Amino acid sequence: MNKVNWLVVLSLILWSGAAAAQPADPEAALTPQVGGLIGLPMLNDPQIDLPPGETAFDPRLITLWGEALERPEYDLRRDAAAAIARAVRGGMTGWEQTVPRLAELVAADPEISVRYAVADALIALDARSAADALLEADRDAVDAAMVLRVDPALAAWNYQPARAMWRERLSGASVTRAVSAAQSLGAVGDPDAITPLAQSAADPSAPPAVRLAAARALGRYADAGVLPAATELAQRGNGFDALLAASMLGASSGPQVVELLAGIADLHAQEPAAAAAALQRLAKITPDEVSQRAGRLAASPDPNIRLATAEALVSTGSAAAIDELGELLDDPSVAVRSAARLGLIRWDSDPQRRVDVRRALAEAFNRAGWRGLEQAALVAGAIDDESTADRLIDLLKHNRPEVRLAAADALRRLAVADTLPVLLSHARTLSQPAGASGSTRENGQEATQLFMLFGDQQYRPAADLMQGYIPKDSGYLVEARAAAVYALGKIHEGQADAALAGQLKSRLSDISPMEPESDMVRRFAAVSLGRMGQRGSLAALRRFHQMQDQSDMVRGACRWALMQITGEPLPALEPTVVNQRGWFLEPIR
Repeated sequence: MNKVNWLVVLSLILWSGAAAAQPADPEAALTPQVGGLIGLPMLNDPQIDLPPGETAFDPRLITLWGEALERPEYDLRRDAAAAIARAVRGGMTGWEQTVPRLAELVAADPEISVRYAVADALIALDARSAADALLEADRDAVDAAMVLRVDPALAAWNYQPARAMWRERLSGASVTRAVSAAQSLGAVGDPDAITPLAQSAADPSAPPAVRLAAARALGRYADAGVLPAATELAQRGNGFDALLAASMLGASSGPQVVELLAGIADLHAQEPAAAAAALQRLAKITPDEVSQRAGRLAASPDPNIRLATAEALVSTGSAAAIDELGELLDDPSVAVRSAARLGLIRWDSDPQRRVDVRRALAEAFNRAGWRGLEQAALVAGAIDDESTADRLIDLLKHNRPEVRLAAADALRRLAVADTLPVLLSHARTLSQPAGASGSTRENGQEATQLFMLFGDQQYRPAADLMQGYIPKDSGYLVEARAAAVYALGKIHEGQADAALAGQLKSRLSDISPMEPESDMVRRFAAVSLGRMGQRGSLAALRRFHQMQDQSDMVRGACRWALMQITGEPLPALEPTVVNQRGWFLEPIR
């Protein structure tokens, strides 16, 4: 196969998502962010009961847009159909009465943009009664835009009359229609399509995109006799045909399938795309076949091969596999090292493998790569390995913010009492005046983790430092300020502190139009006032609980605090109703 075709094929592999992981830029590694991999448990402490959101639609829109569908102006028909699709996706009901008219327009309207919009509306409506009309529009489509709309819908509905059309299109001149047809046949599992799909995949004169789509479609047919076709392709001796063969076997199993896939997998040095597809299937059928090759495969430059290897190692779970997973924590690919991390966490729950996991983790902490140290810290926190606390404290000085943040998160999870003094000292370093290191986002994220720990442990020596985070003009990260307010409420729970309460009430009440306080800070100010039992704050809490223009989270926090202080139940917040307006055509009010 020439170089251009290979580029086309590899582009299709990445576009379609068949490869489970894509090549990663070594410096574009996943950085744990607050609220992402790194936890913010304070967001659920306490659990605030929020009202459900409701969207209100004017029912007169149904009549109005129905009339627009009858107008001679094509733009009114088009915009009405587009609005119907949008309204249905937004939750509006009652549009069933428009289906007959939409079915007429999708196949017969002279304006193509109207037919597109109408097809979108019918699909949004899940109007299976209009499948005949959609099939007619699909069959008569002048370009691929209608095909790409309708084929997936007809396949999702398993609309039998479309199958013959799709089988015919496999050998047609249009690459886009043939690819869509193959994907649709794979989705519906048409047994009559096995032979034409196999012929399309095997045809060296067919476009590569069609051949790949046909092979993947066959890969959804479990043990449906595709092995002979896959074997023939694999014996042709080129990488693309090997990729097609591996793709065909996506749902097949058995000794002969394993043997064929293993042979393709052993081409990993010469044909990484084909080998990756084979390894991904082998990892599901018999992970031992992959783990036996782990030493060679883990060194592959292809991240898809390494990911399949990691997944197989996780499934195997032997002592040797766990050691390999420990090494993969430092892989350049986000997907690979994440799989290794999750695998170690999974196997730590097995008492027979816990020693192996913790040995592999200790070895990972002794390696220099920052990615591995980041992942090791995340594992240590997840499995509650207190023996790593000293190493995690050392990592707070690492030059990479990803490592420091993961270490801070792990130390919060471990909550080892003996670490609190040194962590307070580190928090003071992070909290240097604005303009110094304390103003950086990375330092604020670390401080957020440590403040939650101080609050959960009710570590009073940290109170003065965190009180400096309360002012809006302190220059600190909002999340860190919110964590400080949260922690102070935990530390002073059930205790009167007039000065602190005054600060918190001021933050809750700061709704200045030019620069209002963050809702996150206001939320935790209310919660902490409730925890402290500050009856002097009842008026402010009632005010913001009752203000309809406040965020539900702030109002919910005020409601919780009021119930904590007074001991009296309050009704749930009423649902938030959003009236959908701004349509292209609306009734006169």
